[in-house]
Amino acid sequence: MEGMFGSYEKDKNFIGRFSRHISELIKKNIKSQNAGDRIWQPTYTKDLAHNSLLLLSEGKKVYSIASHGEASFFDVVEEIVKHFELEIIINKISSKDFVEKAKRPGKAVLSNSKLESEELDLQRD
Repeated sequence: MEGMFGSYEKDKNFIGRFSRHISELIKKNIKSQNAGDRIWQPTYTKDLAHNSLLLLSEGKKVYSIASHGEASFFDVVEEIVKHFELEIIINKISSKDFVEKAKRPGKAVLSNSKLESEELDLQRD
């Protein structure tokens, strides 16, 4: 799942890459950054691991697990900039303007309905 995050050094997905990128923006005194509008589901790896351990302890095997809610890449970047009180302007652009190796949908969000129905959903928003 592309939305997983949780390790600065090893995180090769969006949040990890962006965290390292924003560090470079600060070093270079760059005050503006573009971010796309594609919708996804950021999921913290520690939450995923915790929920997976619960499922294993219950003898469960196949589930979709993701944090609740959804956010665009722009939303996440803006929240990071706001949280750290950075003086960087985030410009929202269409994801269609990005050249990516793999074609991705405009929205990628999973449901935890099976987890929820069995009262095993430990994920947060």
